[in-house]
Amino acid sequence: MAGMDIQRTIALIILAGSPASGRLFGGKTSDGQPSAADSAGDVVTCVLVPPPASRALPEDIPLSVAYEDAHVLVVDKPAGLVVHPCPSQPAGTLVNALLHHCQVGPVELGPDQLGPGSLLGGDEEDALDSDDDEGDDGGRRALRPGLPGAGVIRPGIVHRIDKGTTGLLVIAKTEEARVDLVQQVGFGSRLGRTAISSWATLRPLAGGRAALTAWKLGTGRTHQIRAHARELGCPLLGDATYGGGPRAVAAAFAGTGAAGAVTAIERPMLHAATLGFKHPVTGAWAQFESPLPEDFVSILNALDAD
Repeated sequence: MAGMDIQRTIALIILAGSPASGRLFGGKTSDGQPSAADSAGDVVTCVLVPPPASRALPEDIPLSVAYEDAHVLVVDKPAGLVVHPCPSQPAGTLVNALLHHCQVGPVELGPDQLGPGSLLGGDEEDALDSDDDEGDDGGRRALRPGLPGAGVIRPGIVHRIDKGTTGLLVIAKTEEARVDLVQQVGFGSRLGRTAISSWATLRPLAGGRAALTAWKLGTGRTHQIRAHARELGCPLLGDATYGGGPRAVAAAFAGTGAAGAVTAIERPMLHAATLGFKHPVTGAWAQFESPLPEDFVSILNALDAD
């Protein structure tokens, strides 16, 4: 079976002035004090609070629909829209918008329940890619007892992009479509904890201080492109979580004509530009492209002009 082809994800990266301090450090907690040092003999008490039930209501949130039929739906996600409800974003998500768009009623799950796999109902989801729950909590996951994915409402969602990322997603409306699309997108499930990204520079920008790049995923891990860009020493422009935040931007573009534009960036400059998959019912190859969003184009123009 031909796999889903997330062919090209476009990103702006920082090449100059990237601070070595752009890595994340964890702290310890003792006696309720953040980052306090542990001492011999300390007693640490933890209380596990049972997670509440999860609920998603239909919400009239505008959607940019690139394609729709009885089986699948392709949407062009804007920046700031979380894909599915999570503790930090229980409403106002793509799933809430999809429930309204497809005239589906509210979905409620107990902490041990698996939700419907497809948007219009069907078998409970199989939690393929269950380590990739999203909400842009810095990669943190809500702890749920029992089965992986229990209590998480994500009907029809077979792959995800981060809250700040824009671009294309395919949604399974029926169970037949979901099963097929999960198999197509299931590259990550066969490779354990391996994370594989391929990337290329499309052109340098701002006198070599930045670059326009294209990425192709071989696996689907949480924040994969963002994390790999940081490890390469060229974090995504605007990605405060992975070393491309205001301090790195100020250092890289100090004294340049683009400084004013780039310091106003409020999200990682990352866009899922193309998406291809075999239609789960007809077998025909479906290919979609999404133009760069307005804020991305504005920053690109500022970097080109510098």
